[in-house]
Amino acid sequence: MMMQAPTPGQHRLVVRSIGSAAPAIQRAIVQALRLPKDDVLRRLYQAPSVLLDGIAEPLGEQLSGVLSEAGLETEVLPMDAPFTPGVGDREVALHVGDPARLREVVAVVARFLGSDAAGAAQVLRSAPAVLVGQVSIATVEALRAQLAPLGVELDVSVGGQSRYDLFLGPCEPGVRSLAARVLRALGVEAQPEGPLLALNLDRATADRVWAQLQPRAPVRLIDQAFQRFAIRLEEAPDTPEVRALLVAQTGMPAAVAPRVLSRLPIVLHQGARHTDVPALLSALAEVGARATAQLLTFLTFDLVVEQVTDRARAVDVVAAMTGHDAATVSQSLRALPARLEGPFNQTWALWMQAELRAAGVRASLEER
Repeated sequence: MMMQAPTPGQHRLVVRSIGSAAPAIQRAIVQALRLPKDDVLRRLYQAPSVLLDGIAEPLGEQLSGVLSEAGLETEVLPMDAPFTPGVGDREVALHVGDPARLREVVAVVARFLGSDAAGAAQVLRSAPAVLVGQVSIATVEALRAQLAPLGVELDVSVGGQSRYDLFLGPCEPGVRSLAARVLRALGVEAQPEGPLLALNLDRATADRVWAQLQPRAPVRLIDQAFQRFAIRLEEAPDTPEVRALLVAQTGMPAAVAPRVLSRLPIVLHQGARHTDVPALLSALAEVGARATAQLLTFLTFDLVVEQVTDRARAVDVVAAMTGHDAATVSQSLRALPARLEGPFNQTWALWMQAELRAAGVRASLEER
């Protein structure tokens, strides 16, 4: 990618969005324009931003054309034209709706991060799968355009508006009592039972709580924007109102609703957003149904291999996705059913299940 050195003028080269550009564009800009690497990254991912100021219009148009060919969305403006810079106040996590397309998702994420496939896959092994932070809304929309066709939804946290819930992992009863005392000293109400310890904390309070508790208790702060829930229908009467609501909420065919109601409990929503949970539960309660919401972030699974048609291929899939050596995997699959022990988060477990299915293997998920 060749660019001329800037010449003085009364125009500016503006980046409107990262668009579909690959990370290599950043290195090319640094080398061609001799700009600091970190500064270029900030301008690209916090667009709209001024990439070059005080340049001649012809040079600006030339550079804009080259950058546009590489996927950036750019514009040349007079220096006195109105311009509002972007704000890098967004953090983005991924929610994958179609595990069968995760190979494609990994490829897009790797290209965006400038990493290899293993690095991109590691993002999806995390829960929540936080991809990037300190980016602008323009970058969020560019990511959405690339990932939405693959069945991926973006969960976006906005700095200054974030709210956090505090969860306590398995521990002795005395640890919970200690945590509750620390929270009360900080003016935070502690929940009486269950893994949820405190809810709806602002960032400043969350930071104070974390600093006090993290060294002494197995706690975890989860941004509400990144929380996804499974809504499970536990009990429900088979009435026209319940059937109609199931169709309206899930899009299932009306003829399927009676069969669903005969097989309770059943998961109706696999990945409901935090903001949607109250309305979903309330609507079900209004028609006489009882449903529960389970936070997916902490769910982990084992896979149970039940049937194998091509053991060599199955071994290759499992070894590639778990990092275990092929000989160990082959030995574990000699007697069926065979348990592949996690913990695998839901995305990873569903991906493994989909890859195994494509290899002619029937496997089920068992919650740990």
